[in-house]
Amino acid sequence: MFRGHFAGPGAYRFTGGPNLGRIHAAGRTAGDLLLAGLACGGGPDVPSGGAVNADVYIIACASDPGIDAVRAVTPRPVLGIFRSAVAAAVARAERFGVIALVEASKARHRLALRTMGLEARLAGEVAMNLPMETLLDPLAAQAALVAAGRQLTEMGAEVLILGCTGMAHHATAIRQAVGIPVIEPTQAAAGLAIAMLLAEGTRDESR
Repeated sequence: MFRGHFAGPGAYRFTGGPNLGRIHAAGRTAGDLLLAGLACGGGPDVPSGGAVNADVYIIACASDPGIDAVRAVTPRPVLGIFRSAVAAAVARAERFGVIALVEASKARHRLALRTMGLEARLAGEVAMNLPMETLLDPLAAQAALVAAGRQLTEMGAEVLILGCTGMAHHATAIRQAVGIPVIEPTQAAAGLAIAMLLAEGTRDESR
């Protein structure tokens, strides 16, 4: 079993069964709160004075903001959803493409790819440059997202990464229209987190 619930502004906590563990995911608006909680013994999802108690932490913004800072203050795994999506992409195909939210996202993604040593496997990146309200609409951005996906396939992409969590609900439509795999970063990170916990075996529930 895998459950998730709202854990503060922009944050969600995912909890598995008694043998799985606790996964805390913080989006961009909760990133500072998560870091402060880890560093100072409090957090956005627990009473004041208690530690953010999770076995894996996920930075749930596709630019992976603050990932190095959070890793510096906890011994537990800290996953960025963009890095997790890239890992899933290169496990699936030789070259991948990224649909970015805005032009400014590209530099952040390139930095992450250079850190991972995988920049050469990026076929291309296309920015949508759409307001978030348009992106979140079930239909308004769909044609543009599909067009971006097709453009990336023409550039050599064999798998697509959605470069913003606001694109998640368009994944199926893009996959069906373009005809290649589409990776939603939060799902990729959650899957990796579960795999890490399963690999560790039964967690100590007294933590």
